[in-house]
Amino acid sequence: MTNSDLHTLARWMTGQFDNLDQSQRDPAWFVALRLWCQPLPPTANVILNDIAGTEGAIGLFVEQAPLPAGDKPYRQRLFLLCPAIADHALTVEYFGFHDQRPYIGAGLDPSRLAAISHDAIQTLNNARFPLVRSVIASSPAPIPIKSAPSTTATSRDTSVSDSKFRRRNGSVSIGASIPKPVKVSGGR
Repeated sequence: MTNSDLHTLARWMTGQFDNLDQSQRDPAWFVALRLWCQPLPPTANVILNDIAGTEGAIGLFVEQAPLPAGDKPYRQRLFLLCPAIADHALTVEYFGFHDQRPYIGAGLDPSRLAAISHDAIQTLNNARFPLVRSVIASSPAPIPIKSAPSTTATSRDTSVSDSKFRRRNGSVSIGASIPKPVKVSGGR
């Protein structure tokens, strides 16, 4: 994957998704979830880059909720999509919050993300993974509006495909504003 793929991936990941079809087909293995993914405001993106010791990475806020109780989001996380350096692959690094309460519901109300500070972010051990592009299937037919483009992010023996999720109409658009890379000096 190239650094230009980084911005494409961030655009594809931005929005509101659910796995309702998958959970109905195989309820023994999958719980119906809704997932929100929002780009971080520029200030929060600079803070996250500083903590990770990276430059030009794109920060995303991710939150999920069970579909039957969509008003009870949980598992707030930050994803940092990091550019390739030399011959190394693009990576994603996951971060948590020391106290998630101020950010509960930020998937639907991204203005809450403006309050992110250095002290709020929790680094997670062993939470940086390479991103590898692999083709699941190809089709000459156009992709339906409700589906995101089919790509796979692979880490170790785990594959996560965005084709498992369905984009909800009326949510954040695919072309949502992704912050431009910002140079950050130093790191912690």
